[in-house]
Amino acid sequence: MRQWFWLCLSWGWVLVVAGCATAYGPRDANAHADASGYVDREIKPGVHEIYYNANAYTSPKQARALWHRRAAELCQSDDYGYDLREDEAFHSDIAYASGMVYASNSHSPRFYGVADCNRSGALTLFRATRAEQQAASDPNAEIHVPPDSQSVSQIKLTCNTHYSLTRHCSTLFGAQLNLSLDGVKFRISSSQAGDQLYIALPQKAPAYKGKYDANEYINTAYYLVKGIANDAGLKAQAVQPVKSFLLGVRGYLVAFDGNVYSLLLRESDSGTPTPASGLDVRL
Repeated sequence: MRQWFWLCLSWGWVLVVAGCATAYGPRDANAHADASGYVDREIKPGVHEIYYNANAYTSPKQARALWHRRAAELCQSDDYGYDLREDEAFHSDIAYASGMVYASNSHSPRFYGVADCNRSGALTLFRATRAEQQAASDPNAEIHVPPDSQSVSQIKLTCNTHYSLTRHCSTLFGAQLNLSLDGVKFRISSSQAGDQLYIALPQKAPAYKGKYDANEYINTAYYLVKGIANDAGLKAQAVQPVKSFLLGVRGYLVAFDGNVYSLLLRESDSGTPTPASGLDVRL
């Protein structure tokens, strides 16, 4: 494949800014681990583990599409469950010319994921473990939020302050829809468009009691929701912790750039989310 390079020489750095994107296809079995292409294996009937490496001229969006192309081929359908993780491989090369040292740096998007052709629930372990690890790795009770975010008092929060939460919201009892995603239980209320959510602790004590405190549990729920949104190409645009004066973080107000509410209903473990009743949390 012929490649074209635009080389900028400045203070000894060589920057490669143009070239040919990764062509779709399997990775050469004799190539090194970072070579472009896909590698996959069936880890159980209908569940495929897929790696896709792209080169430095391929955007993460293009590489993600190539991963999904392979998943659709293996599942023989565009309707499949998946858990997808993005990584980057960084490469540095040193060259000598005319008595000077030139360094070239590049980064290549890589995607690893599991495709569940039959939506059999086989992704539970992957997604829940990822969310738990993210919550456990955070040294603070509150997740890392944008620096301009301000926390919200649980006592002062209503269905019409900060966000307009018209779905499953009670002024007295807060979020009213019980969800279970990959074994993690929590409650939500949502805007009509589904792009603004209040993610709150479940009615009963978390199943993780004794292993995690309430702060870490709600963080796990937040990361799980965020991961499902990201897998669908949706991003969190604003995050506000909802705090109790004595008990710490009890939930998160999150604004996404798309309808995450519908995604959560579709991914719910029970298939039929239940309304909450007799909640022990006030707004």
